[in-house]
Amino acid sequence: MKLPSAIASLLGLVSQSSASPPLSNRFVIDESNLSALLNEPPSFVSSAAQQDAPSSLSTDVVSIGSVTRMDYLTSQIETWASHRSIRHFWGFSELQDYDQECSAMSDEARAALVDACKDRAHPAFGDDRIQAFFEEYYGLSEGNVVRSNDAGWICAQRRVGRAFGWLHAQYFEGQVDVPDYLMVVDDDTYLDLVDVMAYLEREREKIDNNEAAFARAGCVFQENDVIPFPLAYGGFGTILNKAAIQQLSEPIYCERGDGNESPRHETICSQIKLNKVGEAAIFQDGMTIFQLFYKYAALKNYCMHSDWLFGYVLQYYLPSYSVDVATPAATQGEQHHTLVGMKNYPACGNLTVATGDIRPCTRFSDACHNQGPKEMESLALASFAKSPESYHAVPKMSSTNLDVARDIIQKKEYESMVDGLQLPTIFLMGLSDAGSDEVAKWLFSNDGVCGPKMTADEDSSHFENRYTKGIRFYAEHFAHCSGNEATIDSAPDAIMQAERVHDMYSQVNDESLSKLKFIVIASEFISNEYTSYLKDWLRYFDRQQLLLLSSSELQQHAERTQWRIEQFMGRNFDVALNSISTSSKSHSFQDKKQTNDAFLQFVDTENGPWMEQRPFPRSDALKTFAYATVLGWNPDKSQNKLYLDATRVLIRSVKGSIADFVVLMMNDDKEAETLLQSEGAIIKHIVPINHSLENSYFEPWFIDIALAKLRAFELTEYKRVQVLDVDIAIKAAQMDTLFTSYQQARLVSEGLGSDSPVRAGWFMLYPSVQDFKDMEQLLEHGVFTNERGWDNLDLPVDYPGWKLVNPSPKWEFYGSQLEQGLLFHHFYALPKSLNPSAKDSELLTLLDDDTLLSLGFVHFYGDRKPWAGNKETSLLPSYVLTTRDLWLKGLQDLESSSWTEAPNVQHALPLTQTGYEQYRRALVLYSASPSASPSKFPTTSPSMSPLASVPTGPTKSPTRPSSAPTKAPITSRPTVSKAAKAKTFKL
Repeated sequence: MKLPSAIASLLGLVSQSSASPPLSNRFVIDESNLSALLNEPPSFVSSAAQQDAPSSLSTDVVSIGSVTRMDYLTSQIETWASHRSIRHFWGFSELQDYDQECSAMSDEARAALVDACKDRAHPAFGDDRIQAFFEEYYGLSEGNVVRSNDAGWICAQRRVGRAFGWLHAQYFEGQVDVPDYLMVVDDDTYLDLVDVMAYLEREREKIDNNEAAFARAGCVFQENDVIPFPLAYGGFGTILNKAAIQQLSEPIYCERGDGNESPRHETICSQIKLNKVGEAAIFQDGMTIFQLFYKYAALKNYCMHSDWLFGYVLQYYLPSYSVDVATPAATQGEQHHTLVGMKNYPACGNLTVATGDIRPCTRFSDACHNQGPKEMESLALASFAKSPESYHAVPKMSSTNLDVARDIIQKKEYESMVDGLQLPTIFLMGLSDAGSDEVAKWLFSNDGVCGPKMTADEDSSHFENRYTKGIRFYAEHFAHCSGNEATIDSAPDAIMQAERVHDMYSQVNDESLSKLKFIVIASEFISNEYTSYLKDWLRYFDRQQLLLLSSSELQQHAERTQWRIEQFMGRNFDVALNSISTSSKSHSFQDKKQTNDAFLQFVDTENGPWMEQRPFPRSDALKTFAYATVLGWNPDKSQNKLYLDATRVLIRSVKGSIADFVVLMMNDDKEAETLLQSEGAIIKHIVPINHSLENSYFEPWFIDIALAKLRAFELTEYKRVQVLDVDIAIKAAQMDTLFTSYQQARLVSEGLGSDSPVRAGWFMLYPSVQDFKDMEQLLEHGVFTNERGWDNLDLPVDYPGWKLVNPSPKWEFYGSQLEQGLLFHHFYALPKSLNPSAKDSELLTLLDDDTLLSLGFVHFYGDRKPWAGNKETSLLPSYVLTTRDLWLKGLQDLESSSWTEAPNVQHALPLTQTGYEQYRRALVLYSASPSASPSKFPTTSPSMSPLASVPTGPTKSPTRPSSAPTKAPITSRPTVSKAAKAKTFKL
């Protein structure tokens, strides 16, 4: 068929060449048969009998099904589609396909169609973005399940287009009146029409002009960078209002030229001309949109999912209107869509995004997918129970006995009755002398928090003493709480009654069970009996519903406890929770002598909510060891965010350790501190170590952070400390054993096999104020030369098993002028020089990578860093790649919504004065507008860091002072002659 020349001219079409196939050959059947097929009825045609009191609204339903399960279509008619608003029900199957042999297509024909649809040179598409999306995702369903190898599924994608033809015949040709609503569903769709019809009327009332078209769907994939326009998840149903049906059923004329075209028709004609998916070659003047896409779905190379076809029609051929004025949104310069979801993915869909589990359908669901006949019947009976007048008859299947259906309805009615009860959603439990009473008083002192009303002769032990009085009696105590944000039962003894709490709430519904939250105040000294009670709770409830709080944290840092409760409950409180004095406790846990190992094992192995304290506090006797890391500052805000997240990943990796985790913070950043504390870290604020290092190779902030590790020697409250960089992955259970290993060594470090005898990414020390002062003194007043080392003492650089790659000059290994070289000097080179007979292992013990790997330790140095961005990882050892993947997974698991950007630093200098001066010089060299005030650190960082964030170049410094140092050594080594000339770094 050839288009009239006037239409071809209007649409800007190029005449088909002789090499192109005739248009009539582009369809799966002859075009003459397409016209005849329009009036062939569906497999199911059901019309509601006229009732004495029909619904004031009329609704037609199109259901897309299959001959393989015709009982699904039957069950829809008998159950939810027996609602009074339903006028016509039309069920389509393979029997209505354009080509009834489609499902029997050969594998070769199916593969050829799929290849054509994924061909980048596909000639039918005129929109690159739409084409890219279709080619990428054609044949994939939710969860990336491949369906393109299923001929039946491919053929079913045309069935919505086939239904469009039937709707054209019904509405355009006037066989039936246009209804108030049209619903297009799958044969396994369930709709609660009591709620859905009420929702649709609310939507209609939002639009002042009743002629405005709109479409709603049970679940919608919203437009984003990948999805080019909103797509209904068809299995959850798509609904058009009367105006939308009318507009899709009216003829479109694009060649009149008499000036009588409506603005809407002009828009549609312009859209056809754009030819985004190849529809222009099919259009004929006077077609309806239903008719146009009925023929489009019959193309041999039809490359859409049914949801895509429907979504495309709604987006581009049903102009959207704002909710308050009858003006096309396109003229308002705003982004509006005709198709709007009752829910939007991923809050809806067949699978839950978080776990990949099948999303359950409950009687509270308005739209559901993947429902069989029995499920539809049960849900429809629940809907009937709350509004029996909305149905023609009991919505049961013909195979179900009426008495059985009535019994089900009675149960649903009871469930509806208990739905209206005011019940607590949060339980506060735990021993009173752990602080639960004080927490309860604090919670109830806040606005919007409501607790039970008790009579004078009642106590809080309802589940122990008054459980048999039933759910209604219990709910009466909370009847006054309606309208409050949080209803809480402070019932310490309820911790012993997990089964009774579960049984009572199961009388309501499963959803009420899943919404319950439990807060327990506990201690490491809790009894074995209470530990068994906690284990009982996990038989009935998810561990994520149970927040364990530490009584010791409540006593010492109540603000942290308040933060955890706020995060768990999802709201903030205006009233502050004050620390609880242990002296007021007659049975303070601090007086207990024995830690309950069973309880500690419970909290270590059963992972609780993310805000829960990790690790749970141990008795002071156990915390004789600590891991420590430095959290410094970088002018690049993204680096600050990255290193904070990396620190959190590291803290989580040592959950269950016998040691504390200490973060040495150089910044006064309250948000970061709160996040770290929520992970279980102990925060110690430190100031940089003063030095006068003149070094243009390392960044000033890098120098200060590296030297700040030495502050770990000041952690004298611990017997031993392991210092870690954050680019490290460890297994706490194995690394914990090191605290009691190599006990004779003053310092243990990684280093054998590396480019430095001490690789200070990890080292283990005995805290010592004297060691720290000695090294601090050397930093402030000593000197360093590449040839003579620290303090100009000309000490040898060697260690059994370690060899410098480039032995001349001796002190040019990586980090020799920073903490790595200083530690080697202080703990080995100097004492070994003073006492050559000293045992190496008692001064410094170096471990190689294999030894550390056997302990679950991996250091991501150089290209190994997970955040290095290196795409070529094939040269990395397999154990590094595996550990990197686990580290990246840990990063993804972070709950970092409360801290999304690095802050502007507004506090005391995070750098030494020398570091700050070097930073300002860097700004002069690399930035056009350095800060004008030398006395105050700038509150905003430059747009780009002037230097790389991690040194990756050669170990030699680009510039060194040429004169020899003039300061005398400050250590007990004999002074080197002043005549000695050496290139130096001044310190």
